[in-house]
Amino acid sequence: MDFLRAYGTKIVGWLLPEGYMWKLYTKCDRPRRMEKLIEELCGYAYAKDFWKRYFDSYITREDIELIADQGFNSVRLPLNARILFDEDQKSFYQEVIMRVDMLIEWCREFGIYVVLDMHGAPEKRELCCRL
Repeated sequence: MDFLRAYGTKIVGWLLPEGYMWKLYTKCDRPRRMEKLIEELCGYAYAKDFWKRYFDSYITREDIELIADQGFNSVRLPLNARILFDEDQKSFYQEVIMRVDMLIEWCREFGIYVVLDMHGAPEKRELCCRL
């Protein structure tokens, strides 16, 4: 593989959705605000199902194959600690770890790098996690 390089001006996320990705107005510019809006408009059960479907389908193996076919050699995975760890921040949510592992496997298959970016850092200073 050649040295890491970038093309274009936009990078969008998956495990850290932000308002600009969906062209939402200023008051819904960050994940917590987006989550709150969807729950207020649609209810808790719908919001929970919505986010599960979003995370399950936003990036697919075919997307990673296309990225590689277009000549890119890396993807950045912005992560949000709130969806990675349980409320006490003592262990990982296994479902999320499985998604990250799946992405890494797809990237390995197509010969591209994965940059794990803790974009939404944990709130607590001390973090002790067990897999």
